[in-house]
Amino acid sequence: MSKNQFSCFFITPFGAEDSEECMNMERVLKLLLRPVLLQCGFPDDSFVVSHEIAAPTITQEMINHLKNDDLCIADITGKNANVMYELGYRKGLEKPVIIITSDTDKLPFDVYDYRVVIYNMQDIDSLMRAQENLRKQVLYWKEQGFVKSEGSGSVSDILNKLKSIENKLDQTLANVGRGGGDAVGDVSANKLIRELGSVISAFNFALRTRNIELAEALLPRIEQQSGKDLYLDMAVSQVAAMGSTTAAEILRANWDYIKEHLTIQQQYEEIGAYVSYCNRQDCEEKNMKWVEGEINDLLGKADKGELKAGLYNQLNRIHFGVYTTKKKKGESGGEEHLKQAIDALSKATELVATEASYFYNLATCYQAGGEAKKAKDAIIKCWELNKVKAKPDADHLELAYEIFNETNDDRAGEVLQLLKEKFPVRASTL
Repeated sequence: MSKNQFSCFFITPFGAEDSEECMNMERVLKLLLRPVLLQCGFPDDSFVVSHEIAAPTITQEMINHLKNDDLCIADITGKNANVMYELGYRKGLEKPVIIITSDTDKLPFDVYDYRVVIYNMQDIDSLMRAQENLRKQVLYWKEQGFVKSEGSGSVSDILNKLKSIENKLDQTLANVGRGGGDAVGDVSANKLIRELGSVISAFNFALRTRNIELAEALLPRIEQQSGKDLYLDMAVSQVAAMGSTTAAEILRANWDYIKEHLTIQQQYEEIGAYVSYCNRQDCEEKNMKWVEGEINDLLGKADKGELKAGLYNQLNRIHFGVYTTKKKKGESGGEEHLKQAIDALSKATELVATEASYFYNLATCYQAGGEAKKAKDAIIKCWELNKVKAKPDADHLELAYEIFNETNDDRAGEVLQLLKEKFPVRASTL
């Protein structure tokens, strides 16, 4: 290939030739990528598409394209595992890559520090905008000369580098925990950003290690480099759900904005994050009036049974939290909240009878109130839903075993057997 010719590798999911997945990628190539790449000076025969390489796994041929092609374009629609692997490999080489997607819901947080091109093949205006956004990125990399990394591109080298970074981060946090010089906060946040190369990666590390103080210190940096919607929906809410009072206060202070600018689904997720904060801080009673009012407001707006059921479950969580907190403190008045929790869950299970967690929560409430028969009826439904799942919930199975065992129900043995198969360590404690 001459100096004036360029190469592009299109990272797509693998799929059978006549599959919908494959046909969709062909449409994306024909209507979005090819016109833009031709306009930017790429020869017609310079595009290679990963799903056209006849192999169900990532091959050396694909690795060669990831290492050597001037540009890669990755379609992360559906968050396909192979696509995410190839994207990670290319990013590890620090070579030009452009990310596109037709998903309009939440993107994987690891790609938020990249400018993602969003397309809609059913909307001509959206497609034209996507073409223009893609053209700008292609021309940018072309003007940069498709700069290549100086380092090694082997998988083992990349993995070793990532492991080395993580070891350093673990040591940094360990030193902080021992009072090794830096207070958890801005200084540690700056170290993480330098080590990982971006604020988003540092924030992901804080979430993974459940380091609330570190995540709080990174929030202002997230706000500076992202839109307000993303900041509140993806960053603040996650930190609040871990139990951060700082993040919870930010959610409350911005609630009018959230109600005006975020979708009903997102508002539901934010209120769920706030309830999680209340549960972790045992401050349900203090926030009950506000939370209940906002949930009732959302119930009036929700048009889907699944969403309404989820909102009723959030009502259960806040009421049951008040009940358990009062019980721990030896205070009276918790029984009324237990009744409210059961009432909310009954409505949730009427709307959605296929969600095992609702029946698990209902069984827990009935058990707490001493209603053994109703607790068993609820856990039976939970068990029936769990036993057909590829990944049943360990907590659900454990409660089912406990109730079946206490009532001499033959299903106790069946539950225990599934626990041993799926969760052997948990089963060994029973």
